[in-house]
Amino acid sequence: MLQMNVILQKITIEEFLRGVADAKVYFNDTQNKALKLKVDMKNPDCAEEILARIRQHVRKAHGPSIQETPFDVVNVMIKDEEENEKRINKFFMSIASRLSARNSNEAFNFIQTLSSIKKQKLEFPQ
Repeated sequence: MLQMNVILQKITIEEFLRGVADAKVYFNDTQNKALKLKVDMKNPDCAEEILARIRQHVRKAHGPSIQETPFDVVNVMIKDEEENEKRINKFFMSIASRLSARNSNEAFNFIQTLSSIKKQKLEFPQ
């Protein structure tokens, strides 16, 4: 069994449309990597989906080759997983609430909100 320790570094918002964000998740599993994901910001379980996609990516990258036996397993451990899951959910829920709280009569404020959301990032303590 191979154990891979993953350290989350940050999440940035690249684009978003109708409550779905194109996010980039930066992490380290012996090398610095980034994974682009579509995230439904209104989904209260979006963090679980993000962490599952990271696990899937790491298992695929470090999993057994065809020559190895299928019993070789990659165990993926994410540092401070529960705390980071809460941070991720809070991050995306706050962005979703900012988008839903907009007033359609205030176009300038809405445009400022959109541009500020694209600059949002969540950094994880190392």
